[in-house]
Amino acid sequence: MKKFILLSLLSVLFIMGCSVTESENVKTSGIWAHYIIEEDEMGSLTAWAILRVGGGTGTIIDLSGGEHMECNGDVMNEWVEPITNYHWSRIMPDEDPQRLYDFTFVRTDEEVTTQVELPYPPIITDIQVALMANGDGFTVTWDASNAEDFVSIQFSGECIDTAVDYDVPDDGEYVFTDLVVNPAFIGTECELDVWVTREIEGDVNPLFQGGYTEARAIAHDTVTYTLPVLE
Repeated sequence: MKKFILLSLLSVLFIMGCSVTESENVKTSGIWAHYIIEEDEMGSLTAWAILRVGGGTGTIIDLSGGEHMECNGDVMNEWVEPITNYHWSRIMPDEDPQRLYDFTFVRTDEEVTTQVELPYPPIITDIQVALMANGDGFTVTWDASNAEDFVSIQFSGECIDTAVDYDVPDDGEYVFTDLVVNPAFIGTECELDVWVTREIEGDVNPLFQGGYTEARAIAHDTVTYTLPVLE
């Protein structure tokens, strides 16, 4: 997926050293934009934005001369995270009833808006634990009534190696068979966390040189089970 390639490239860029330019020196047609809106498992909403010159690994744009970023009319806060360089963020105070979020680049002479639609969270309805130690795996089911194309599913727990499958069809059921068990927990209780993330990627306003948007909603559940003893 785009975001993982981007984060890897940005990590390399950070090690090499990043340059910064003022937004007043760059035309909109020369800017690459990346917008994200995320609803976490607690229902909290956060928006992020990155603006660059020269693509996703290019020069960071520092907003100057009163230019700023907004999401649904709320001014986003400027900050620099050293690895991924998310440059603006905002914890959204209210959920939009239509789940539509307008990212607006407010310039001295124009406003450039990209609308992003947030998917509905894939509420987990059941987690069935089979004889995982014998290779049968886990089955997770979720509400697919507002399905998109794909979800990602992550399992994590001290008794297993963390596993993530991306681009799983958003059809409401998935069987995990590749989890690696910690033998020290055979025959004992184990707590397992499961996350299902529904995500949509889209395009930014064509006035930009390029970029993309991400909108994701996360569901989480925990199950306690006993690893069976192998016979």
